[in-house]
Amino acid sequence: MDERQTRPATSAKDPWLGATLDGRYRVLRKIAEGGMGAVYEGEQVALKRRVAIKVLHAHLARDADIVVRFRREALATTQIGHPHIVEVLDLGEMDDGSLFMVLELLEGRDLARVLKDEGPLPVARAAKIVAQVCEGVAAAHAKGIVHRDLKPENVFLTTREGDPTSSADSRTDRRDFVKVLDFGVSKIRDSIDGADARTRTGTALGTPYYMAPEQAQGKRDVDHRADVYAIGVILFRILTGHHPFDDTSYPMLVLKICTEPAPRIAEWRTDVPRELVALVERMLAKEPSERPSSIASVRDALLPLRAIHVAPVLTGAAAPTTRAPSLLESRDHSPAAMAATQRRMTPEEEEEDAAAASRVAGSSRAPMLAGLALLGLLTIAIVTYAITDRDPEVPREPDPIALPTPRDPVTRALAPRGGDGGGWTWLNPRPRAMPTWYDVDVGGPGLVVLVGQDGAAARFLNGLLVTWRSGSERSLRSVAWVSDDSALAVGDEGTIVRLTPQGPRPITSGTAQTLRAVLPISSLEALIAGDGGTLLRVRGEDVSALDTGTTVALTAAHERGDLVWVVGERGTILRFADGTRATEDSGLGVTLRAIGGCASGDLYAGGDQATLLRRRATGAWQNVRTALDTGESITSITCDRGRAAIVGSEGTVLLASGTNVVRMPSGFDRGWHGVSGARDETTWIAGAGGRIATIEEDYVRTATAGPTVPLRDVAMIGGALVAVGEWGRIVREREHGFEESTSPTDAGLAALAAIDESRLLAVGDLGAIVEVRWDGATLVQSPTDASLRDVLIGADGRVLVVGTGGTLVRGTVESLSASRVRDAGDLWAIAGTPDEAIAVGDGGTVVRITSSGAERVGCETERSLRAVLRTPEGTWAVGEAGTIVRIGASGCTREHDGGATLDAIALGPDGRPLAVGERGTALARSADGTWSPIELDLGGNHAREIERLGRHVYVVGTGGVIVRHVIADGT
Repeated sequence: MDERQTRPATSAKDPWLGATLDGRYRVLRKIAEGGMGAVYEGEQVALKRRVAIKVLHAHLARDADIVVRFRREALATTQIGHPHIVEVLDLGEMDDGSLFMVLELLEGRDLARVLKDEGPLPVARAAKIVAQVCEGVAAAHAKGIVHRDLKPENVFLTTREGDPTSSADSRTDRRDFVKVLDFGVSKIRDSIDGADARTRTGTALGTPYYMAPEQAQGKRDVDHRADVYAIGVILFRILTGHHPFDDTSYPMLVLKICTEPAPRIAEWRTDVPRELVALVERMLAKEPSERPSSIASVRDALLPLRAIHVAPVLTGAAAPTTRAPSLLESRDHSPAAMAATQRRMTPEEEEEDAAAASRVAGSSRAPMLAGLALLGLLTIAIVTYAITDRDPEVPREPDPIALPTPRDPVTRALAPRGGDGGGWTWLNPRPRAMPTWYDVDVGGPGLVVLVGQDGAAARFLNGLLVTWRSGSERSLRSVAWVSDDSALAVGDEGTIVRLTPQGPRPITSGTAQTLRAVLPISSLEALIAGDGGTLLRVRGEDVSALDTGTTVALTAAHERGDLVWVVGERGTILRFADGTRATEDSGLGVTLRAIGGCASGDLYAGGDQATLLRRRATGAWQNVRTALDTGESITSITCDRGRAAIVGSEGTVLLASGTNVVRMPSGFDRGWHGVSGARDETTWIAGAGGRIATIEEDYVRTATAGPTVPLRDVAMIGGALVAVGEWGRIVREREHGFEESTSPTDAGLAALAAIDESRLLAVGDLGAIVEVRWDGATLVQSPTDASLRDVLIGADGRVLVVGTGGTLVRGTVESLSASRVRDAGDLWAIAGTPDEAIAVGDGGTVVRITSSGAERVGCETERSLRAVLRTPEGTWAVGEAGTIVRIGASGCTREHDGGATLDAIALGPDGRPLAVGERGTALARSADGTWSPIELDLGGNHAREIERLGRHVYVVGTGGVIVRHVIADGT
């Protein structure tokens, strides 16, 4: 050994401690040791840099396969070169043949330790971690390298900052920046220094629990989809705390991996979103062709789920069952021994294990199959007896099913829409808000559509809720899928519109009555019910009226077999069969608003005064007790897992079977308007304030997180946003999102301005003035009962407020006085300073306000002006019907006219004026003075204010909308 490679004489227990390797790396302390070698903390002498040193045991250096794997790890890792792959710095050999590898030194814990310490992780954290794993592994796949040994022990969570080049999450927190380790058993497409892709047929490389079926069988053609499977197992374990397959015997474990379906995540945990459950199921598919085609696609599916910050909801179920050891399991089957045996099996051992697996399968499966066959014959006999023995003249009641014991509701955010939305990011509700929904329809896998106020429509597309243009500004009351890609919606003033991928196709109804229910009969035919006894048949684009014999409003319809029921006001129940109409007696005179149930279960109708009726097999309707407040209305009924799901006008969710009813807490006290389910699909509920929810087995999961109150203005205290809105609501930004805080008033708040760094002033209806602090809010003595619309505060703390009737409020927060501008009408907005400002209002009013008085400015419009912007380049005002005027010294010049009302104007992200308003309308001003629309998808909500605060531009509006655009550097 030369002088560059020394070992101290005092380190007899571990000869490498204190050694200097190749004269460059000093070994400081042992970190870990395994069967193949040890890992030490060391120091790169020349640079004084701490490193990790992996030393291969000397006796293993004589094993050519192990040497190839050791070198492969270093060379493969170096070739990938990605922030989420551990960095290999050097590779060397010592005189006694020992090999060593120098890597970056990582601080933190591997994922296995995290799971042991913390148990199953929240969905957001799981998605963030695994998305980064996918980033690193995808980079390996791009180089033709398949890892083949992905497991929690090889996923290290460091304490360093995330690399901004990582698209998985550029804001990764310190504890969860991922490094993928150990490419020692990787399969490399192209030869790397003698380590090629040749793998002996029948040799399984990897760790048993995480091996894909083709890998466990030792097949030759193991490709990148084995890594997809392994990451699926990692996800399953992160979410449940268990492996999907487990056994004390290696042959039985392999048998399960290759033959048994993966257990359902819901056995251990109930808060995991359906889209994540489906993703894991696909990743664990037995056939490689049925798994996601690439790791990148898995990453893309995970990214939206990082917003779901909900604590795990565990069932407490035991781990996957394992059978007791038998004579076949006489060998050591501890995880370590299993891994060692699995990696170094001889052909004789492989043959023995295959024969054992065959014997086990033969001995355990054959009796089970025989038993199942006998059970099947008995079942057929019992069913045949039940059918043939009962009296055909006596109608048979459906057998009720057991109803669950309800659990508390869960709230989570919807997944954000893909893309950058033109640079605008949703902050509240996290991450998407919508207007009040009046109906929802679930047509099958991936088919969920919603319709609501002011023509709002949306559908889930690839798991994301996206706007679906309806071409209508009238409220849509009901919707139903008529094919896999089109839905039929109906609403106010006789509106009928077919929603298609190519856009909306309106259909002439021939009536001005409000249409309230649509029932598809086939892909070409539907029935539509509405006010005034209206019942329409739609065939293609043709609409014809059917005689109902009544003029009361018809509100809901349901089909079962060859029968159709329609319900409505005064307890009306109509039954249609073979072109004939019959009336059934509800026994009540209240309005019925819903009818539905399961095809093989009870039929229910519900309505006002908490009415719930069940149709008996004899055709009579029976009143069912629900324990609801008599002031609540039942609004919609559907089928959910064999039981009827029923929703009401005060946030009620009921499950019913027979005369049994249970109430499911929903955490919502406003109206649910629609509920819909389909066979083997999640049941969705839609209602007021953009609220959307799903019904799980025994609880309700609300899918919109964050306050949905209409907001009017936004400002900032201590770096945190504060928004105010209708009914005196104050919404604050907290660590985990936005939440409402206590307000001292019920009066609507219209505007905010900063008094200083720790206080804001809000003004609103009936003269309300509120001082908002970090820890609360208090009323300020107001000198007026006029409604106040906008506020300015100068650097010296002086206040200027404008409001209805030309009201002006001046002074300091401690001393305010009111006056009026004669004949000014209602003033809506103000811009400038308390000493010199421009105010605008109704009838095209423009007022110049100075410290000494106010004077009118002539403006060439009679439309109400709602907002004003004053900049060094000019002053602009916006208002009704898309009016935009530029205000000069002597008057106004109109720059835009026509379209939706504009409620706010400010400098946009590019430094040019940006106006926003009704239904999310947004217009940007070009240098030549023209105004052009830009993308600002608020999901049909109205934008009420736009504010530029520091390096961000915010828009707030109805539905609790808060969206943000980050201003680029240098703008």
